[in-house]
Amino acid sequence: MINSIKIVKKLLRFLPSRGRNERESSLHGGTLCRARPGKSLLLANESARYGSAITKLSSGPISVRWLLGKLATDSRKIEICSAPTDLPLGIITDEAAGENEPVAVELLGAIAGSIPAVAAAPIAAGVPVYGAAGGKVQSQPGTPGQYYRIGTSLTAASLAGDLLQIVTCVPQIETIESEL
Repeated sequence: MINSIKIVKKLLRFLPSRGRNERESSLHGGTLCRARPGKSLLLANESARYGSAITKLSSGPISVRWLLGKLATDSRKIEICSAPTDLPLGIITDEAAGENEPVAVELLGAIAGSIPAVAAAPIAAGVPVYGAAGGKVQSQPGTPGQYYRIGTSLTAASLAGDLLQIVTCVPQIETIESEL
């Protein structure tokens, strides 16, 4: 990410000023970065409109990419979903060493195509996937309760911790009944 910021800073020198010492560069009609002298951040949602990704501040360390994230108490921040009953906002695509670091979040249901996710247990291809503890995903839970369905698996995961490709949907709460 540091190399990307350096490249953006170099490009910003060639853009005209927009007043108050601000410059913007745009990509496909949306703002890629807004910079003030001496500071710049590459933000996914800087244009005040949202696509499939937004930038949030981490609420703590994030040591693994591709985990489900939820809004923290401070809505400017994102944290890893800790339980299968947490309402996920999206998949966190960055790592963070600590609190208040900007991370990209791909919004569930807005992602074009597929995205990796971390499996909580083995998952077959072509099955519905639900949120699981630790920001991971699981196939249909065996324990009765309410869970958020977040998409369908495109590839399989053999072990817990494996990456699999999923097609996401807007999170939908489903009640899993006990089998008779």
